[in-house]
Amino acid sequence: MTDQLIPRPVFDHCYRSIEGDSVYKELQERGFLLNPEPIIHPGRLKCQFLHFRSPVDKFSYLEFLFRDGTLQPAGPEEELIHAGFALKIDRNLDEVFSVFKRDFDWLKPKFEHRNYDRAADESQRLPGWNFLTFEQQPIDDIEVWIIEYEQRLSLAEEELKERRRRALALCDHPNSARYILGFIWDGRQSKDFDNFAKLSFAKSSNASLRLEGGTSIRIVQEGATERRYFRDKTGTFLAVVIGVESLDSFVREANPDDMVEVFGMKGARIRLGRDSWDIVAVESRSF
Repeated sequence: MTDQLIPRPVFDHCYRSIEGDSVYKELQERGFLLNPEPIIHPGRLKCQFLHFRSPVDKFSYLEFLFRDGTLQPAGPEEELIHAGFALKIDRNLDEVFSVFKRDFDWLKPKFEHRNYDRAADESQRLPGWNFLTFEQQPIDDIEVWIIEYEQRLSLAEEELKERRRRALALCDHPNSARYILGFIWDGRQSKDFDNFAKLSFAKSSNASLRLEGGTSIRIVQEGATERRYFRDKTGTFLAVVIGVESLDSFVREANPDDMVEVFGMKGARIRLGRDSWDIVAVESRSF
């Protein structure tokens, strides 16, 4: 792929599917700030978010979603993968889709646009989200996609500033969590990481991948001491690593399930189920 044609993507957000909204209450009780109201996506998906400050953009976030059976169906409902990982690109995906299609043809990329205004006729192209999804995922059990956020032309500059201010206010969690530093993945899917590294332009070295902007993915290899913490996990995506201002404050406010040591760093872990990732907090701004 020609680097000059496509800016290197940065981490935007990741999601995990949950069984119900009791997880939202648990996160609040552990000192995290959630959106004032959940968001409803197509397919009866109810979503909540944890926002964090980002070194390359205003913020990045974690998304927790489930299919709410109390809502009325509206359109097709796709099967949920337990974990998802979104990269963001600051370039019109329309313009570079042909390059992705050429260089990653084996992943079967697909372009999709959705209007911000979901009530609008989808046949009318309005400002919204542009997605690059893959019929053949680079990693079997992680849904990977690339997103572009188009400019909201209908919003005045003051309203945009106010939205950013509200989002940033949600990044300062009472438990002192501030940043998404990186991720821990299971190394038994190492053949898939090569595909992901090519797609994301990640720098690969010593069982780790580093994305543009510094977000890192650390790989737990067979025999690594970290593996003992994740023996019950069923998938590749083991944990999200967040940076906190004070680990003592986090332990006091979040009441973690256990203390861990990952890649030489002392951390506190919140277990969120065997089928998807946990949250590991460390007192650092890098991982």
